[in-house]
Amino acid sequence: MTHVEPQRVQVKVDQPEPIQMNMTMLTKPALWATAGGAGVAGGAVGGVLGTIAVALITGMFAYIKDTTTMDPKVIESAVAVLQADPQATAPVLRDWAIKIVEKRATFEFTDAQKQALRDKPLPKPPAPPAQTRTGG
Repeated sequence: MTHVEPQRVQVKVDQPEPIQMNMTMLTKPALWATAGGAGVAGGAVGGVLGTIAVALITGMFAYIKDTTTMDPKVIESAVAVLQADPQATAPVLRDWAIKIVEKRATFEFTDAQKQALRDKPLPKPPAPPAQTRTGG
């Protein structure tokens, strides 16, 4: 049996230069074809745009919720102002309270109702009956 000595072979492979991408290149169909088809580039672009869209939609709903929801403490303060004696309350403050109640109730008072709220205190609800404990 003859012994064959392994030969070392050096292969020189020319490495192509890396592709520098920017957003304009991603919109060119020719790049999609060179990148392995529209599925690769389209999937990458779709994934990025989908992520951005979800973030924008979520942020939009949070903004709408925050701007349309009124703090319960503000409503309580407005009702307390309207329950106070009008002579002891500044007219500007009573007008503010009327606007807050209108905004929360999603309707507008008539001019006569607004004038009545400016001139007379809003009645306070009756106090709940005192609870008595029976021994047991």
